[in-house]
Amino acid sequence: MHGPGKMKLFEVKDILKAKVTYGAEKLDMVVQAGAGGDLMSDILRGSKEGVLVLSGLNNIQLIRTAVIAGVSALVLVRGKEPDEEMKKQAAEHGLSPPLLRCLRPVGGCSGPASGVLTRRKPFDP
Repeated sequence: MHGPGKMKLFEVKDILKAKVTYGAEKLDMVVQAGAGGDLMSDILRGSKEGVLVLSGLNNIQLIRTAVIAGVSALVLVRGKEPDEEMKKQAAEHGLSPPLLRCLRPVGGCSGPASGVLTRRKPFDP
């Protein structure tokens, strides 16, 4: 039991029918909240420990920002495929967040995974 508003990452993966691109060994981590963000400045604001970020961005800046911000996990939405440079950057940062991808849009993720994704606004300071 991991308490209200918390979910293991593998549960989120199953609910969203997401595929793991990097970090499969970290799917047992607990995430406490989730948020959608395409603006790097939004991702850098506020507390990110235990936060899952869903984004439509598909570039190296997303990985770098997530590492700097300390985001717990990333989900690329709308079927976005990370390129080789993104995978390389994810692998180079041993402590970087797991990277998943799903076909749903950001808004389509919050309903099915509402147990964790609607608990709080992690980017609010």
